[in-house]
Amino acid sequence: MSQGFIRNKLSQKCIDVAGAPGRSNGAQLQLWDCEILGINPDNGSLTDQKWSWTR
Repeated sequence: MSQGFIRNKLSQKCIDVAGAPGRSNGAQLQLWDCEILGINPDNGSLTDQKWSWTR
């Protein structure tokens, strides 16, 4: 995991929460083009692809 993004080595896509932006509890996950700059290029919203470990 680099800077909070989880990238699939085969497709080079990142784990993304469905929706634009996906913020609902229980939303499905999908592989999508990585938003490394921190924004969704389609609508300018903050990325929903950054992940962090919690305990």
